[in-house]
Amino acid sequence: GFGVTGCRSIIGHVSGKKYAEVAYNFNAAFPSNVRNTVGVTVSSMVSGDVGDDNANEVGVRSYRYVYQLTSSLGELDLAGTNPGIMRIAYDAGTGELWLAINGGDWGGGSFSVGDPETGSDPIVTLPDPSITHYLFANFESSFLPLHVVTLVEHEEDMTYPIPAGFTSWATL
Repeated sequence: GFGVTGCRSIIGHVSGKKYAEVAYNFNAAFPSNVRNTVGVTVSSMVSGDVGDDNANEVGVRSYRYVYQLTSSLGELDLAGTNPGIMRIAYDAGTGELWLAINGGDWGGGSFSVGDPETGSDPIVTLPDPSITHYLFANFESSFLPLHVVTLVEHEEDMTYPIPAGFTSWATL
């Protein structure tokens, strides 16, 4: 059977430009039966359905499919890698969100390639950024003991540089 494991940041934001990373380690090749979801949520719980019931939430599933209100917004040009670092840039003042994996472009695929530093082409703009948003990540898999997900919210622990004009998610 499948199980779900996940985590959500303690710190939420309603203002500021924030950056974080989510590190996935599959301890094996990227398995086809894993549904990993990462994004921002207004919920106190982390489930596989984030992005399904609230327009102010967005989730990226299986490293490429962006969901909001159960609808796919498009597909990112991202490949599953081990370990994979999902990079998240979120402007809490405007609700704009950018995503990238490892050192790749922000967006891509069926989305325009954007740039959080210039504010161009976010993946999505959430309709009500005045609501406190939290970073989250989870797994749904039959191989949960083999998988690790880590929220990286402090600059000194990050793999990639923070985009200019942004601060780490942990910064108040």
